[in-house]
Amino acid sequence: MGKRIKSDRLAASVSAILGRARCGNVAASMALLLAGVQALPAWAQDASGDATTLDAVSVVGIGSTRTTASVSATEIEAQVPGVAPQQLLASLPGVNVQTTDPFGLYEFGNSMTIRGFSANQIGVTLDGVPIETYDTREGGPISRYVSSENLLDVTVSAGSGDVTQPSYHALGGAVRYTSLPPKGGDSWSGNLSQTFGSDDLVRTFVRLDTPEWWAGGPTAYISASRTQGGVWDMPPATQKSDHFEAKIRQAWDAGSLTLGWIYNNRSDYDVQSYKSDGSVDWQLHERITGNPEVDAEHYTEWQNGRRDSLLSLAGDFLFTDSIAFKFTGYYENKNGWGVGGTPPGTATGLYNKAIADTPGRTDIALLDPQAQDENGKPLLDQNGDYVHVGSMTRREEIISGDRYGVTTSVAWETEHNKLEVGAWYENYDFDQVRPLYNLDPNTGSLLKGELPVVVYYDNHFSTEVKQLYIKDTLRLLDDRLTVEVGAKGLDVKRDYQGIANVADFNTSTIRNVTLKNSDWFQPQVGASYSFDNGVQVFANYAENFSSAPRLALTSGAFNPDIQPEESKNIDMGIRAESTNWSGYVAIYRVNYENRIIELTDSDPLVVAPSIYANVGDVETTGAEISGLWRPAEGWRLGASLTWNKSEFQDNYFGPVSGALVKVEGNEVPDSPKFMFSVNGGWEGEHFFANLDAKYTGKRYGDTLNTDRVDSTLIFNGSAGYQGDREGFLAGGRLQVSVYNILDDDDAIGAIFPNESSGSYNLIAPRQVFASLSYKF
Repeated sequence: MGKRIKSDRLAASVSAILGRARCGNVAASMALLLAGVQALPAWAQDASGDATTLDAVSVVGIGSTRTTASVSATEIEAQVPGVAPQQLLASLPGVNVQTTDPFGLYEFGNSMTIRGFSANQIGVTLDGVPIETYDTREGGPISRYVSSENLLDVTVSAGSGDVTQPSYHALGGAVRYTSLPPKGGDSWSGNLSQTFGSDDLVRTFVRLDTPEWWAGGPTAYISASRTQGGVWDMPPATQKSDHFEAKIRQAWDAGSLTLGWIYNNRSDYDVQSYKSDGSVDWQLHERITGNPEVDAEHYTEWQNGRRDSLLSLAGDFLFTDSIAFKFTGYYENKNGWGVGGTPPGTATGLYNKAIADTPGRTDIALLDPQAQDENGKPLLDQNGDYVHVGSMTRREEIISGDRYGVTTSVAWETEHNKLEVGAWYENYDFDQVRPLYNLDPNTGSLLKGELPVVVYYDNHFSTEVKQLYIKDTLRLLDDRLTVEVGAKGLDVKRDYQGIANVADFNTSTIRNVTLKNSDWFQPQVGASYSFDNGVQVFANYAENFSSAPRLALTSGAFNPDIQPEESKNIDMGIRAESTNWSGYVAIYRVNYENRIIELTDSDPLVVAPSIYANVGDVETTGAEISGLWRPAEGWRLGASLTWNKSEFQDNYFGPVSGALVKVEGNEVPDSPKFMFSVNGGWEGEHFFANLDAKYTGKRYGDTLNTDRVDSTLIFNGSAGYQGDREGFLAGGRLQVSVYNILDDDDAIGAIFPNESSGSYNLIAPRQVFASLSYKF
């Protein structure tokens, strides 16, 4: 733990900077910001005087009425090709992204929070299609849906998404990913990339763009990639992802149609989990011992696979000079599987409990194979009795889902006004079943044709979502003042039928539950005012609503009266843009009501289901500073600083312990108070270099705040050579990327919280990747 970066000195410095802005009086804090408006334009103008030939930098949402930041194309290119798209957000203020490796290959080891909101409370879209949940079973991380090479831009609204955002989980921010359209033109073009690196990583990417099929006709592209690598703390294990994307776009003078298709097929081995001090919590084994109690945790016993296919059709039409219509329809099919070893002692206990709860049942069976000698004959003990080796079992999970939906909007725009109305509808059927099977004692294969030992769950969900919104945007005072007023309504109906958990299976209980959450008035109002020299002030107020998560219906301590979460978000600040500089300062306050937390056991062998419970209110306040500076041609320097305080406002009765859990005033798990990032780069005629660093302050893994994770500071970098159209490496780009440069081998990444302790994944030690790309 000697490499851990202690937070005391940095925390003190940051507190001095942000101390006045983090007070509870938001209005007073805003007054401090406004006081600097008159001074800022002159300073911004001076900064731009030395580099007037550079393009304007716009990564801070100029014109928006809320805090908005985006990832530039240069920053995307600075990362290793194929980097997980969510990893691109790590340098943005308020965003805490953790992955076990740069490619995010192990999905269960990835996490993301924005201003204290977990990934499942953030709205995410790709080209207008809602990617509704980060859940690796029901939903999926964005890395399943787009390759980083195909990204045009990524925009983050850290405080609250616009009312147009299609989501039934977004209490806070929104992330909008936009992929590249077909390039078109008069000739074929393409992009090839090959990457090799640490832990046997091999990645191949290819994209091919067509010219116009005929004059004024459609254009298209297709891309494919394969990423395969090892697991740094379990070398024999491998992670693999095959990914395909295709688009066909037809454009006319008055609109366009785009047909898209995405396919992703991935498989992985589970990785070990750790304690907050970096020691192993759940250990997997590399070698077979012959002891079934131990071999149940051999790494080959723990594997997962997912297959997703997403088809979309988007249209954008201009009926008149002032009336526009947009729609995006989509259909997604998903399938998945997972297996996990189960020790004989655990299997026997599960079987005996099921028999004890429902005597005489005939729907389960437990084999008890006899031990054999090297000649295949039964072994006898000293008393002449057969020697039993214990039940050989393995659990299997099968996942399937179909969702379809459509978003529509109509906009009427005049010289100073734009009125939008829109709707979203989605229907999603999702099934997951996890039986525990006996194994063939000779082949070790699952005896699927035989009776199971038990069934952990057999879940069938049907979710129907309806959303309406209206939004009016006024531009006044020679377009200096922008005012947005809007509201959205949301109705979510969940039907559940099935066996929710082992306790229900043991008692032959079938649940039939319908949970309907709705809020038809969620107002949002915002304004921005532009001063001279590219300086703006902005403020936004938004109310948001999130339906209870699907697994709340199967919770071990199920509460039919579980309440949906609600939030009230205030977001305000100052932003500036000049020829070579842009940045913003923002403060925010969020009040949660009926906060739902998920409490899980860190041991995968423990059969207790996750617990979902309302834990009262949570209050979040914070401040952010972010900027990007281009001092001279080819140079850039960006930095962001975040102070965030998310605290429980109430104690609650623990659904696990049943006792009063005293958390009032405690920090919400996985919510660092301080984060700081800096990234810079230089690009010459041929050579280039980039460096970034991310400081993440201390966090807690439990609601009691007894299990603390130390702060971390991670450095990454890249350097290489870019060829011209002619000459050496013509059309090519050679890049070497290094992640975790200082080789911090015990840095905590993702956190999975519980009441008294958390479960953790470590960030991979230093990794080096070499990539060769070619564009034509």
